[in-house]
Amino acid sequence: MIIDIRKINLLFFISYSFSLLSCVNQQSKEKKQYSDDPFKLFESCSQYFEITSNDTIIHGNKGTIISIPENCFDSNKRIVKLELKEYYDITEMIIKGLNTLSNGQMLETGGMLYLNVTTLSGEPVIMKKNKQFLIEVPSKKDGMKLFYGNIKENNINWTLKDDTIYSYQMDTTSLMMDDRYSYFKVTKLGWINIDKFIKFENKINLLVNLPLGEEKAAYCLVFKNYNTIIPPLPNIHEKLVFENIPLGEEVSVIGVGLRDTNLYFGIKDISTDSKEVDFPALLPTSKFEIKLKLQMKYGMAL
Repeated sequence: MIIDIRKINLLFFISYSFSLLSCVNQQSKEKKQYSDDPFKLFESCSQYFEITSNDTIIHGNKGTIISIPENCFDSNKRIVKLELKEYYDITEMIIKGLNTLSNGQMLETGGMLYLNVTTLSGEPVIMKKNKQFLIEVPSKKDGMKLFYGNIKENNINWTLKDDTIYSYQMDTTSLMMDDRYSYFKVTKLGWINIDKFIKFENKINLLVNLPLGEEKAAYCLVFKNYNTIIPPLPNIHEKLVFENIPLGEEVSVIGVGLRDTNLYFGIKDISTDSKEVDFPALLPTSKFEIKLKLQMKYGMAL
């Protein structure tokens, strides 16, 4: 039996080349992977207030007014601590990973809040049954309703409370304050949103093709003409799907990724006349640059 050494060498070279290429591709893909939560590097916007069992009025940094009646919380402690987060800035909503969906239906937001109460040592405190307090928020939107938020798999879903939201004009000459306020009563703590449903007749499923290994970054779709942020469906094979998107709208696909402690960012402006688009690779950046780019695009406030 005659063995052709040249054929053996050729087969070995081909097999080695494919193995090497496979390793390079795998290493490239692993190198591009991002962690699941790029937003943890951004600063918390929490404000803390110590309150007693007496009637209390709290003023947030961005204009929120909370009127709490006496003995509102179920605690035997004389003083409790209230945490307040205010989101009236679309940029802040994006970098905190928030969205405006209610069971798959699009919402337009007039502002979001987060409320939490603990003892001074950090133990959870709940509201007493049949208790409620008043919240006033700066808002220029009409037709708003009250929604409560529920977190599931790193996404928030808003549930309609169906309470009436009222509006009034505040007598102020301050250039730093909105003169129009909305007010409503709440019966629970947690995530709160004032929104309205926005409906469209013609809708599409928007497909976004991602570069290799970019699927672990966080993505959203932001509308130019509405205060609306939509998350994608779970991505499959380097593709994003944004479901039931209105046709003919100007939107931006935004991506934020985190690898080790390094942030990556990308944005692409498109029209939803196209049903499929390619998204560029995310580029290294900083927290400051991301916030600056978003604020230049969307402004500082709703």
